[in-house]
Amino acid sequence: MLVDAGSRELDPADDFGGIADATFGSYWAWDNLLTTLPADQERVWRVDDALGLHYHSYLLGVHEQSRDAEPALWEDVHAITAEGFALAAENPDEAADVFDRITPYFPRLIVERSLELIAPTWFHDEEWGVVRRELVEPYAQWLAGLGILERPGEWASAFRVPDDDEELAS
Repeated sequence: MLVDAGSRELDPADDFGGIADATFGSYWAWDNLLTTLPADQERVWRVDDALGLHYHSYLLGVHEQSRDAEPALWEDVHAITAEGFALAAENPDEAADVFDRITPYFPRLIVERSLELIAPTWFHDEEWGVVRRELVEPYAQWLAGLGILERPGEWASAFRVPDDDEELAS
């Protein structure tokens, strides 16, 4: 059964308060930092660590028809977004200041720790916006093996898939 969390992010302790028995997809660099449960009352299974299966934390996309209709706009959005991620990674205190203004209900220490954990994952070979086959494909296959995806090979149709020697910039 799916649970609608409404317009708020649930504290992991909420999951055990009768709202849900378990979650899939809790975000290791955010949800796990918000927990109020003692460690012995919560089981966190990080796919990366337990299975050696890595995946993209974020994906930014645009429908190809929109991209093709206004390529300059898409290039600007991509460049501005890449610059924003780079600035946040290089200036985590300033990024935390922005979060404080936008989401003042999250403790600053949690925001700072989350930025410290996640910012290094935003880049591959110092470049932001690279969708990598070696991350997406095994993850899709793993999800299919669990019965979550029916057609794992269709992940490639969600992206302009590069040649084997080429990386794809989002």
